[in-house]
Amino acid sequence: MIPEIGLMIGFFIITVMLSYISRSGEKKEHPVVNIFALLTIIFTVIIMIDLFARGVEIDKLFSGVKF
Repeated sequence: MIPEIGLMIGFFIITVMLSYISRSGEKKEHPVVNIFALLTIIFTVIIMIDLFARGVEIDKLFSGVKF
């Protein structure tokens, strides 16, 4: 359950950062904001992959346990 929540938050963060990057006209962000948004996307993807991998390992660990 926890990995799924983390992945949902990760996708939300990516969506917001893509919104910052894609703005144009008067709402266009400063280039520094775009660079930080891109870095945030990269770090979020790395953390999401790690979270997913750890979640799969935990599921394998408890696959034979009955509660």
